[in-house]
Amino acid sequence: MSETKINGTQPCSQAGATDAPTTIGTNGSQQYLEVNEQLRFTVLPGEPSSASLQLTNRSQASAVAFKIKTTNPKRYLVRPNSGVCWPSERTSVLVQIPAMHGIPADAAKSRDKFQARAVYTK
Repeated sequence: MSETKINGTQPCSQAGATDAPTTIGTNGSQQYLEVNEQLRFTVLPGEPSSASLQLTNRSQASAVAFKIKTTNPKRYLVRPNSGVCWPSERTSVLVQIPAMHGIPADAAKSRDKFQARAVYTK
């Protein structure tokens, strides 16, 4: 069994290695979308593995449209990879690694990244 930590990215800066959420967008002085920074996968041979990415809209009045990207789209399934997070609500995005016949040699040293892009709507 191997545990893989996947660090997320934010526009213009790389995410840290903490489990604390990060705000990735602002509307003037208002911060509107919060994303947890790490995804942790437990990879077992022959079984799919999944982790949940939580997006929280901190705005009281504006919806936030989002899109999730990854540096390794052949390895990960992201559902939904885009959508709308309504005011004061949380959206869960499932990130899944399909079943593999063996654990890849680079699994423990993975540098795969995710990017959450967001824009608020009026």
